[in-house]
Amino acid sequence: MFDFWGTEALNPNNYPIEVPGLKDAVDNFRSSLMDLIKTVSYAFAIYLKMEDREFFFKHHKAIFEDRNIKSHNFLRSNYYFPSAHCLEDTEQLRLAEHCDIDTLSFLIQDEIEGLEAKMPNGDWIPVPPIKNSIVLNAGFMMEVWSGGHIPATPHRVRLLKNTMKNIRQSLALFMLPDGDVVCKPAVPEKPNWIAPFPYERNEIFFDYFSKIILQVRDGN
Repeated sequence: MFDFWGTEALNPNNYPIEVPGLKDAVDNFRSSLMDLIKTVSYAFAIYLKMEDREFFFKHHKAIFEDRNIKSHNFLRSNYYFPSAHCLEDTEQLRLAEHCDIDTLSFLIQDEIEGLEAKMPNGDWIPVPPIKNSIVLNAGFMMEVWSGGHIPATPHRVRLLKNTMKNIRQSLALFMLPDGDVVCKPAVPEKPNWIAPFPYERNEIFFDYFSKIILQVRDGN
């Protein structure tokens, strides 16, 4: 796993010298996604019937306008090692069940299967690799912005018998709010919705993010 995190991704000294051209490749990948990110963000604002259709642009300026704004936006390169052992337990995982903390995640898979998403009824369904496609996951902040109308997507990566000896790789961009943005629903809340992680009045995202990390670490 290798992360390109926030404003640290701007500094060439934060990239391994063993991989020449890595920063340019990361910058190009990020730039190539921008039109899609803008379109999807605007589409979600329309779907949620937000009065301000530029809501996501204004609350994620670090990704849309100025990368020098302090944020936790990051790119992640995931590398899953092969397994040489025969599996008796078909539920063995390469990555445990979790939801992302961000607003939206844009994921590119290689051809190795294993990614699964959890349905509202608790069933797991495969998310097979499709050439030239991008997987879109909603994170905890999308659930907050939408007042529970768009829940965060639980997902995991299983180690399958037919691909256990294969390396699996993926590349993801995580779109997170600017650090000083206040965390609260932008539309009327879904009846009986309870935020996955309670937020305080006027709590900014950096504080909310830290609280979530600590709660997950402590198993709360």
